[in-house]
Amino acid sequence: MQSLNSRNQKKRKQTSGSKRRISASSAKKTGARRKRKKKNVGLGATLANALAAFSRFCLQSVGRGLALIRELSLRHVRITVGLLCVLVVAGLFVSGSLGLMTRQATARVDNFLVNQGVTVDEVRVSGRKFTSKAALSQALGVKGAVSFLRFDLGKARQRVEALHWVDEASIMRFWPDTLIVSLTEKQPIAVWQIDQKLFLVDRDGEVISDDHHVSFPHLLHVVGKGASRAAPELVELLSLHKRIAPRVRAAIRVGERRWTLRLDNGIDVLLPDERPGVALSLLAELQDKFRLLSRDVEIIDLRQPDRLYLRSRSNPQRSEVKGGMGA
Repeated sequence: MQSLNSRNQKKRKQTSGSKRRISASSAKKTGARRKRKKKNVGLGATLANALAAFSRFCLQSVGRGLALIRELSLRHVRITVGLLCVLVVAGLFVSGSLGLMTRQATARVDNFLVNQGVTVDEVRVSGRKFTSKAALSQALGVKGAVSFLRFDLGKARQRVEALHWVDEASIMRFWPDTLIVSLTEKQPIAVWQIDQKLFLVDRDGEVISDDHHVSFPHLLHVVGKGASRAAPELVELLSLHKRIAPRVRAAIRVGERRWTLRLDNGIDVLLPDERPGVALSLLAELQDKFRLLSRDVEIIDLRQPDRLYLRSRSNPQRSEVKGGMGA
């Protein structure tokens, strides 16, 4: 009986110990749950605060953007929108997303930009003196509504430089609607007469124009077939003989191979086919020593390298002077 009671007491002690251990474990779990709950509450509050701050920032940014847009003029807004569209299209093109639709999409954007007023409205030109305004406008291709952003500067420059008077050209955009065109016009070196018509000739022997030749009375007058091509070389030769060049009024091309110079006093100087510069040097020397160009002379023939011939006005017979230019 006593042993049975002692066993029951031991069981009650073990049961109460187990209950105490279970209670302690439950208390620990409850404390952990409370701590996690507090952490979750803290994290939620932090996220809520961050979202609220971000919302305030977005609203402030939108407000500033709307205020800025209100300050801009309607034209600038249209230009900005058009530029953004172009950037979007460019990005799609680079990424390869447009594919076969590129041309159609570009054309649509171009029409959109034109409709929004992003066009070439003004052209400023410098360096133009003899180039026709109508020809320049046609070469630029700015008639009607032309997209400012898609205007092809390179092709326009090529067209302008193809004009007769234009030697070089540069074209730049000036935001928001202006093209700046700078021209360097060709410099004529001679007036060419052929078939009773007059043309201005440039340093390459090319014809510039049949207009404005009266604006260049100081230029050398060259006459005959092939005279335009040979004019640059003759002008260069005359520039080396300062005492002869001012007295030359015309140069007649003979047989497309040599020159006859008509001086201001009516004297004709016949230059050779070859070494015309040597003949001009001899003429300058004779002028310095004998004042030949002031004498009663009608023709000075320098075509032979070892002698020259003179014919006076009073005596039509030709006289020979040996020595000439030398061999």
